[in-house]
Amino acid sequence: MRFDLTSPRDYPSAHSAIPDPPGPMQKSIIWLASYPKSGNTWLRVFLANYFLGADHPLPLDQMHHVSFGDSALAPLAELAKCDPRRLAPKDLMALRQQRLRAVSLRGDANFVKTHNANGQVASADLIPPEVTRAAIHLVRDPRDLALSYADHWGISVAEAVKQMSDPKNRVDHTPKTVAQYLGSWSDHTLSWASAQRFPVITLRYEDLLADPDVSFTRLLHAIGAPVDPAIVSQSVAFSNFDQLSSQEARSGFEEKGHTQAQFFRKGTAGHWQRSLDPRLADQIAQDHRQVMQRFGYL
Repeated sequence: MRFDLTSPRDYPSAHSAIPDPPGPMQKSIIWLASYPKSGNTWLRVFLANYFLGADHPLPLDQMHHVSFGDSALAPLAELAKCDPRRLAPKDLMALRQQRLRAVSLRGDANFVKTHNANGQVASADLIPPEVTRAAIHLVRDPRDLALSYADHWGISVAEAVKQMSDPKNRVDHTPKTVAQYLGSWSDHTLSWASAQRFPVITLRYEDLLADPDVSFTRLLHAIGAPVDPAIVSQSVAFSNFDQLSSQEARSGFEEKGHTQAQFFRKGTAGHWQRSLDPRLADQIAQDHRQVMQRFGYL
């Protein structure tokens, strides 16, 4: 299986419109999928360090050389020649499909970050199988996730728990992104873990923390990428929590929530046992018991 990700990539930006490509589609997109605050940024930093092979930790603002997000506003605006946030959902989805079809022709492996559920909006697939090669799906204990989710969006933990149980939960348009359709934590998790139309490797955030070398090596094997143990270990070191937190302290991080003191907060598992109101922990377990049991969280 070919895997061409050996040099920096220039992904679509506000200054490079994407034409709608002719001919058959190429299944080259590898989704980096997760509910928000489940470790997606850490995964992207590791992949950037691994595939670019620098001898020093890659700056956070260089992640776009290896991956980009599917909700970014700028490339959609350039393609539409208007503000896509003003489009009806059906038209916005058509524009999104057009962009993904074009991206799928850029090499044989394109990492695309998404917080969207694997579902449909306006009768169109959020995750089109015709351009999808595979997906890497990260899942995290929703009790820890609720604390990070609340901090990121500047809401109470009780409100975070409520949103995570809402089947219609979404992130509305922002100045830099279009809407993202999350659904509840359980629905989102199952939509990816039970996908049938393309291969999915599901990894628990907690397992990545416990043994990142083994987990990231498993991931690389699963997507058909070449594996160099020395570079894996180096990339793990270059993307650990202390390194990322230090980079953010020096240079900031554009994905930090507008109310957050810092994006990289804890980098641990089980924090909920000390910091989450027991009543909210019980509510999460009640709302998501079946899926939590499936992934070993209860």
